[in-house]
Amino acid sequence: MDIEGIKTFLAVAQYKSFQKAADALMVTQSTVSRRIQSLENTLDAVLFSRSPKSVSLSPQGVKFLKFAKRIRLIYDDGINSLKKEPRATLTLAVPFSLYSFFPDIISSSFKDTGIFLTVRGANAQETYEMLVDQSIDFGITSVVFPSTVIANDELFREKLSIVASPEYIQKYGKFIDKDHFSEPLPFVSCKLHNFRTYPWDIMHESIENSQYFETIAEVNYFELAKEFAKQGFAASVLPFFEIKAALAAGTLQEIKAPEIVLPDRIIYMSYNKLRLQNKYLQRLMKTIKEYGQKIS
Repeated sequence: MDIEGIKTFLAVAQYKSFQKAADALMVTQSTVSRRIQSLENTLDAVLFSRSPKSVSLSPQGVKFLKFAKRIRLIYDDGINSLKKEPRATLTLAVPFSLYSFFPDIISSSFKDTGIFLTVRGANAQETYEMLVDQSIDFGITSVVFPSTVIANDELFREKLSIVASPEYIQKYGKFIDKDHFSEPLPFVSCKLHNFRTYPWDIMHESIENSQYFETIAEVNYFELAKEFAKQGFAASVLPFFEIKAALAAGTLQEIKAPEIVLPDRIIYMSYNKLRLQNKYLQRLMKTIKEYGQKIS
């Protein structure tokens, strides 16, 4: 298996066309076909489903895709490390559920570090795998990874709030007073892939057992839950950084619901202990920890 085969596989997977992949790689279509055939022979697997009009990943190709991406990342990191004057670079993974506050970290802690930062979007499982094989330097996450080689330092705790639009509160306000709700109110539940971990397990159990809300929809993406809430469709529970701007703009307002347990979401900085010798990583981790102390 060679790196050109991996690059070609990723190009065909991206463009869904041997010819477009050939154009992007600046080689002939026959070269692309030959590389894919060689890779399939090496892996003893059919990576693409081919028809006269389309090319798509086979089930085996879908399985191999994430590994091919990681092989490419590790290869690029290796090439960069051999340069005569390597740049001070770090690679970080940010799960999709934490995108909303990441720019705050960068603006508050990244400037003047002299580090070039590569940011990769990844879910918790992908972040864990990349930390183990050291294809990233560290990750920002709300999940504790059960590994002896990975450290999870608490960065800060983020408040969760029940929010709804002003229109929703105006419509259902007559059913709400400071002590109780007189009837169940529409609620959108945001269940991430890791919702069975703390604090989502506690919060969702509290909502589902509550007499105050009726769950009418489930989504797996904070942004969708926020949009449903902003449009007056239902109330939802969201983390502070996800709703910070909307609360300031008045497009969302908090609802105080009795007996609903809203624990803080703990945000961690996770890293492979073997990477701690990197002085640039130490420097950036220090500034990010200082940021966490300021907002805790």
